[in-house]
Amino acid sequence: MKYLKLFFVFVFIVLIFIFSWLKNPDFAYVPLIPSWLNNWSNLHGQLRTAVPFIPLGFLLNTYRKKWLISLTGLLICFIVVVIAELGQYLIPTRYPDLMDVFFGILGSIVGMIFQNISKIIETKI
Repeated sequence: MKYLKLFFVFVFIVLIFIFSWLKNPDFAYVPLIPSWLNNWSNLHGQLRTAVPFIPLGFLLNTYRKKWLISLTGLLICFIVVVIAELGQYLIPTRYPDLMDVFFGILGSIVGMIFQNISKIIETKI
């Protein structure tokens, strides 16, 4: 189970980099993205940055020791979102945004909170 979680952590990090470094941030050019998701992401540009970090934060929080939020997981999410944003310097049609870093961290925290809630529900059942 541990390796399966690590595999999904890796997959989410790779997907974050792929979508952060697209030449055009409009998902209409990505054939696997449904039109309703493309419309939503175009309406909520910076909020969409938080979405992939929710499951990443959820998965990384399963490795926490004592705290409700894994500080190591939060650091990993911070590094991922900063690298994703800095990589946009190399793409002429994209630009890095500090608010995207904020929303990435916010999404990570939301995912970690969901993980804590799921643990509470799991112990009650």
